[in-house]
Amino acid sequence: MKTCCVCGLRKTAAAFHVNKAADDGLLASCKVCHTAYMASRRAADPVAFLLVGCKARAKKEGIPFDITSTDLPRPKFCPVLGIRLNYNGTGRGYGAQDDAASIDRVRNELGYVRGNVNVVSWRANRAKAFLTPEELQRMAQFYARYL
Repeated sequence: MKTCCVCGLRKTAAAFHVNKAADDGLLASCKVCHTAYMASRRAADPVAFLLVGCKARAKKEGIPFDITSTDLPRPKFCPVLGIRLNYNGTGRGYGAQDDAASIDRVRNELGYVRGNVNVVSWRANRAKAFLTPEELQRMAQFYARYL
């Protein structure tokens, strides 16, 4: 049993997320309180929330990162696909939603730096993920013949 530092309730270990850095191996707040806290952070500034993951990826990949939340626009629609962006959805992992806002590096090798990032939909970001600009252009030219 462990007491949540937020709600003060005693709960079983299963009610807490794992935190390897903690002495007991568990997060100090329970899953319910932690989820509410994360939702409030996302609501306060959804782009800043997205940047947390970008900064971690930049560190892991050894690429530059020098942007802040104020450096990025907050479009209502994806500038690539025109779909309404959802700033509350997830744009990560297997549960990713196509309309989730996502931070895209125009040229991946330059990193997360001013002038090289856009806010687009997860669907647009995923579509370009493994293609070079030349491959994207060839793909667009190919399919344009069928329109």
